[in-house]
Amino acid sequence: MTFAGSSGTYYVDVDEQNQDQILVTYESGPLPWEILRKSVLDGVFRLEGTTWGHGDPYDDGGGWFELTLRTPAAMRLWGNQVIAQEDNEIGAGATIK
Repeated sequence: MTFAGSSGTYYVDVDEQNQDQILVTYESGPLPWEILRKSVLDGVFRLEGTTWGHGDPYDDGGGWFELTLRTPAAMRLWGNQVIAQEDNEIGAGATIK
């Protein structure tokens, strides 16, 4: 999935074979983010977890992500219980490998 954020375009790979992490790729390269919570609400999957300091694109000290797999997908990055950034998928609809 391709997202457009204030720090530029980035890509998110979700792999059914490895449900413990997502791979987020910025210009600097791929970054593994750990999935700590999986949920389904009204048929929409949501993956949540931490960046563990790997690639906080907004450098705000946050480290929690929420990826909602709808069409288009949405990525929220949290900092101290506040949404620091919300980016929407651009291009084709959300897909899972």
